Amino acid sequence: MLTQYDDLYNRCPMLGHLVAFAYCRSTSGDTPCRKLADCWFQRFPVEEYIRTYFPDQFNADAVSQKGRLMTILEIVKRLQDE
Repeated sequence: MLTQYDDLYNRCPMLGHLVAFAYCRSTSGDTPCRKLADCWFQRFPVEEYIRTYFPDQFNADAVSQKGRLMTILEIVKRLQDE
């Protein structure tokens, strides 16, 4: 059920205060916040939730996400090439 976790609260790192999951899953209208998995993974199986209710969002995030180390290495390489 889409609204099963709506009454859970967690601290939002972008806003700096507690927010309900209902807010996070609908921040951008019909799509969830881009940090949904990062913020809620400890509270419930959020990746499964995203796969079920927002499959397009999950696939886009999985393809576009890079690890922090990869991003740093790309920046270093770019700087070395300059």
